[in-house]
Amino acid sequence: AFGPDGRYVWYSARQGRWQYNAVFPQYQIFVYDRETGTSTGMTSRYGSGIRPTLSPDGTMMVYGTRHEGETGLILRNLETGAEEWLAYPVTRDDQEAIGSLDVLPGFSFTPDSESLIVSFGGEIQRISVPGGEQSRIPFTADVKAYLGPDLRVDKVVEADEQLLVRQIRDAAFSPVGSRLAFTALNRLYVMDYPDGEPRAIGTEDVHQAYPVWSPDGESIAYVTWNDESGGHIERTAAGGGNPVRLTEQAAFY
Repeated sequence: AFGPDGRYVWYSARQGRWQYNAVFPQYQIFVYDRETGTSTGMTSRYGSGIRPTLSPDGTMMVYGTRHEGETGLILRNLETGAEEWLAYPVTRDDQEAIGSLDVLPGFSFTPDSESLIVSFGGEIQRISVPGGEQSRIPFTADVKAYLGPDLRVDKVVEADEQLLVRQIRDAAFSPVGSRLAFTALNRLYVMDYPDGEPRAIGTEDVHQAYPVWSPDGESIAYVTWNDESGGHIERTAAGGGNPVRLTEQAAFY
């Protein structure tokens, strides 16, 4: 933002490079002297200083900052340096992001420097300066929006005793490739490959997953899970039978 005489430029700059898990403050406001080429820091707030906006008469500046998780607007008297909240909270800033399009939507003084026009809460607001009284500026807009086709489908859930499984998981071939073990609906199945009839093995009261064949193809090891008791590694005969628990400590295997 240019000052009234064009000599000074007010701007915000990030303190260091952007990074994940950023530590505040992220930005501060500076003023650049176009005659001397020097920059001077003008804020040192923990919640940063962003979007400096000067009044047309050059006596006031409004800028954004973060406070207790919310974003607000600060009014500074440029003649005395005194500051006060003008509006809090407003639209949350985007300081944690890269900020390629700035980190707070723009706002502007009216030509008489007596009001600030800003949008937040989904509406356009006029804020009196310096009082801070807010009044909504109503508006309407004629919008033509094109919609795609309706993608809702009337799906009939069949109530038959037999359910056709359309997806299997964790498929594992036996060492010689003649049998296939897999999980469907959280149950472990074995079938002769490729045209055999799948048959469930193991217990029914736990989820079964990730089957692994023994080298001789006679047994299958797999992991289990139960929301109440946790999970284990178990082994059962490839032809079915009572499973044998191989682990002592329940965990997420």
